[in-house]
Amino acid sequence: MARARRITLPFFPHYVRQPARAPAFADEEDYRAYLYVLGRAASRHHLSVLGYALEPSAVHLLLLPVSAPALSRTVGQVNREYALWRHIRERRNEPIWAGRFQSCAFDRPQIWAAMRYVENLEAPVSSREAHHQGADASGVLDLDLWREVYGPVRWARFAGIADPPFEAALAKGAVTGQPLVEMAQTRAATRYELFLPARKLHPGPAPSHLSEGMDVEQRMDWFRDRCVAAGLPCTHQRQVLYRALLEAEDHPSPELLYERVRREIPSISLGTVYRNIRTFLDSGLIGEVSLHHGSLRLEANNQPHHHFVCTDCRMMFDLPAEGLDEIQIRRPLPKGFRVNRFIVEAHGLCAA
Repeated sequence: MARARRITLPFFPHYVRQPARAPAFADEEDYRAYLYVLGRAASRHHLSVLGYALEPSAVHLLLLPVSAPALSRTVGQVNREYALWRHIRERRNEPIWAGRFQSCAFDRPQIWAAMRYVENLEAPVSSREAHHQGADASGVLDLDLWREVYGPVRWARFAGIADPPFEAALAKGAVTGQPLVEMAQTRAATRYELFLPARKLHPGPAPSHLSEGMDVEQRMDWFRDRCVAAGLPCTHQRQVLYRALLEAEDHPSPELLYERVRREIPSISLGTVYRNIRTFLDSGLIGEVSLHHGSLRLEANNQPHHHFVCTDCRMMFDLPAEGLDEIQIRRPLPKGFRVNRFIVEAHGLCAA
């Protein structure tokens, strides 16, 4: 009989259960070793750990992958490295894990119910205390996500409420590998979609355009003012991310921007970069260049301008709007259409 196909949805939270053939943990040192290899694997494969519960008979995890392969690669690396640790420590080569891991993607609003289910298990080690205190000594959890959106006070408010129907569906979904997500949402999910609800910005003045002639520091001051006006915390990570985009002249993709920001903040995750990019776009702090080039491209220049695209290397360059004559539409538009602005792309070969 063919085994069930396991479905992984990028940017959707997943419940993962890895059963153990024999007791997986003998003492506190084993628990620390497992959390260490989990944190290292999650960092390597750009995956966020939202919660965990470690039992001798099974490991329960709540993970947020940014790509379909990230989940299996992370769990696979953790299983191999922890098994090697146990084999070296006990000087015997016996299987620890019972078969492949089970996983189930679930919808965004269900994150609280899943967290309650995992952290209310009778497990010797779990992330429950770390969420209550807002600090994780192991360094495994992505607590920035909870601090920014929910916070420890709201978590304590929901911690004791059980949801038996969802818990039963989650356990069954982990066995079958089928997500607890509407298929319409599954098809619409893209690599840039976040599982967090969209942030509601505080009312304030609409972001004004950057003035020509501003240097980088003046533009950073403008960015901080606009964050205050929009009710956004102007964190160090956001300032580094925006500065990197200001200094970029090649309209980088989110992945390329992530590689540049990592030089200054090595611990930043790709998920954090995506979340902040989404916030910047929603609040009008940055712009996105046309999506028909194969990937999302970003820019901090919100002055009216056009683009030159090299058909060979795909590099993009800004063209000032005043460098082109006024565009006129000679034929009438379809009924109900209205033109807000024109964006021109000139295609050719760059000097390189």
